[in-house]
Amino acid sequence: MITSDSPLRGSDAFRAIQFHFEVNRFLAAEHEVDLDKQRSLLDALRNSRDADPALRTAAAERLARLGGGGRFELVLSGAPDAGDSGDARGGDAPLLASLLRSQRPEDYRTARAILEPRLFSGKASPDEVRAMATICKAQKDAACLKNVQTLMLR
Repeated sequence: MITSDSPLRGSDAFRAIQFHFEVNRFLAAEHEVDLDKQRSLLDALRNSRDADPALRTAAAERLARLGGGGRFELVLSGAPDAGDSGDARGGDAPLLASLLRSQRPEDYRTARAILEPRLFSGKASPDEVRAMATICKAQKDAACLKNVQTLMLR
């Protein structure tokens, strides 16, 4: 609501609020599942005159990695769904979140034991794949991380 020629735009408080807003836009784009919407969000951030130059560059780099929009369909064998409502989308999600937040080695092992069967059966959600990558990094397991990164590229 502040006009573009307002002296308030030069204040540290305004710049901090603006940067926080832009970072949240970038993070929202990063976690967007729909590639067209993700491209749109990143493009808007890249072309924003008010955005921090580093964030504009990061958005441009991410857009370049996404490519021009050539899409492919990934077909996984197995059941068409990931199981009943007791899986990570229902009952396990809060448990997994609390295990990952604790950052204790034994909690990472427990979370890994929950996630690995889903990953290997092809039933893991993108959030579960990212959670597994976090676990692999925390456990300094390079082979695990390589396998998870392969899943992320699909």
